[in-house]
Amino acid sequence: MLAECKLRAHNECVPNVNVRDVPEDVHAVLTARAAAARQSLQEYMLEQLIRHARRPTMREVLQQVKARKLATTSTVSDAMILDALNEGRDR
Repeated sequence: MLAECKLRAHNECVPNVNVRDVPEDVHAVLTARAAAARQSLQEYMLEQLIRHARRPTMREVLQQVKARKLATTSTVSDAMILDALNEGRDR
């Protein structure tokens, strides 16, 4: 597939997303925001999709936290950390 893409035009190898049945009011808002950003609707929507896809969901963040916690062998509890911080402030 990659070799074929190098031989073809760029647009033929880039995935596309087509959104149907967008409510008129939503389309109007997106069009206005694109114009305010001095972008075409296509450019604006692509930027928004990229931003959205690169931001982890809450579920993904929690899974990362859980994985890190399982990988950590520390025996220091949250309470111990808070106690140490409070002792440092008292000095």
